[in-house]
Amino acid sequence: MKISSSSENLKNLRTPALFLGIFKDGLDSEQKKLDNALNSAISDLIKNKQFKAELNDSFLLPTLGKISAKNLILVGLGSKNDFNLDAIRQAAAAAAQTAKKSILN
Repeated sequence: MKISSSSENLKNLRTPALFLGIFKDGLDSEQKKLDNALNSAISDLIKNKQFKAELNDSFLLPTLGKISAKNLILVGLGSKNDFNLDAIRQAAAAAAQTAKKSILN
């Protein structure tokens, strides 16, 4: 598995999977743009409680060609107030496990 970071527009990244960390406090402006490109799929998952954005939550979301990435792996970051280095480590591990189970098989 190759992991890299980029400052490119999220909608334009060509990759099998894009990890997207989401705080349970709500989507930021860039995440909202991505959500709009996906016909509100992310916000619908949150609204319907299929993805709660709690720390270690993860959800594989196929993009169905609506953006360049084939899949989004939504990763819960918990509350912004509780976010720290350990939360980053846990979220990265949850994302990697989801990718390994879902995409790399």
